[in-house]
Amino acid sequence: MNYSKAYIYNMDSEIFSKQSDYYKKYRPEYPDEMFRFLYRHLKRRDNAYDCGTGTGTIAYRLAERFKMVYAVDVSAEQLRNAVQKENIEYSLGKAEEMPFPDRFFDLVTVGQALHWFDTDKFFGEVTRVLKPDGVIAIMGYGRIMAEEQIDVKIHEFYRTMFANYYTANRKLLEHEYRNIRFPFDETECPGFEIEYHWDIKDLQGYFYSWSAVQRYIDENHSDPTIAIIDSLRSLWKERRKVRFPVFIRLGRLNRS
Repeated sequence: MNYSKAYIYNMDSEIFSKQSDYYKKYRPEYPDEMFRFLYRHLKRRDNAYDCGTGTGTIAYRLAERFKMVYAVDVSAEQLRNAVQKENIEYSLGKAEEMPFPDRFFDLVTVGQALHWFDTDKFFGEVTRVLKPDGVIAIMGYGRIMAEEQIDVKIHEFYRTMFANYYTANRKLLEHEYRNIRFPFDETECPGFEIEYHWDIKDLQGYFYSWSAVQRYIDENHSDPTIAIIDSLRSLWKERRKVRFPVFIRLGRLNRS
């Protein structure tokens, strides 16, 4: 089925505010190889716009190459935790409402957030603000991987947490947004991967960054990560390598 927009659009910005510290510290960053791939497809590097920027992980990387980066998020708390740089301008707002002139940006990016947007409105604005031959890059990452015994437990915890919270949104992400209408001339992209060496406290911090975990804690007044972490202690010896598969969808706006 081809969905034109995410199912849950009118989300509470507090969903993301409550875990902003964990989000900044434990959410995966995107690999250098992916950015090098992206930059090869750009004709200019003047202005970039990062939508759903969170704590500015992508904005900060773009600021290394662009003259100016504008970044927006619905969560004031996320923005208060954002990485700062002189050529990054953060603002509070919706990705679907871009207060910029037509044909202003060389690049628009979204990292692990498109499933929260009204994609019809968002893509309409992207089409308006991109320069001729401008590029849109939709990035994301898949489920954490360690080893089979551990992965089975983590994936079951994932299914339990998201069974009652944001299920439709997560399905869009799990399909790498392939079931969302993407009205741009798309470039075939390779897959990427990022890896870390985490102890079990790092893993628990990553769980706390999940919106579903925060919602569960709020509604049930208990911590669902305790049981899963206890069940993994015998398997998780000191620091362990974990991996995240990373994807990117790249589109170009062709117009005269």
